[in-house]
Amino acid sequence: RVDIASSSSQVASDEIFLAPEVREFRRFSEKSDVYSFGVFLLELLSGKQATESPSINTNQNLVESVLSNQDSGILSTIIDQRMETSFTGESMENYILLLIKCLDHSSERRPTMSYVEMELDRILEKEMNLTTMMGEGTPTVTLGSQLFKSNK
Repeated sequence: RVDIASSSSQVASDEIFLAPEVREFRRFSEKSDVYSFGVFLLELLSGKQATESPSINTNQNLVESVLSNQDSGILSTIIDQRMETSFTGESMENYILLLIKCLDHSSERRPTMSYVEMELDRILEKEMNLTTMMGEGTPTVTLGSQLFKSNK
C-alpha cells in the first residue's frame, strides 16, 4: 500500500514510480502507467534504483535529478557502463528521449503505452541493423535482476 498523503518532500521508494497526478490527486490512468514505465526505463539506463542520488553533490533522487537537469548533460553521466558499451550512441539518444517523454510532468504530453512499445521496437530494430552493418556484433543483454548487484 502506498501512502499518497505523505507530507514529506522526500519521495518514498514505493512512491517514486507514481506519476505526479497520482501522488497529488489519486488520478490513475494509462498515462500514469507510462510515467511509471519511464521510471523503470531510467533505472535500466542508469543501473541504479530510482531512489538513489546520481551523485554525491545532490540530495535529489535519480528521477528528480534527471527532470531538473535535462539540458545540462546529466543523462550522459548516469548511463550504466554496461548499457553504454552495448549500444550505439544513436540508440541511446533515442532511448533517452523516449524515457524523458514518459517522465513528462504533464500527463497530456506523455505518449501512450502503445507508442512507447512501438518506439522501443523501432529503436531495437534500428540498433540491430546498425550493429550488423557496422560489424559490432550483437549487443550484450543484461538481465534486470543483475542491474542492482554490485560490480566487485
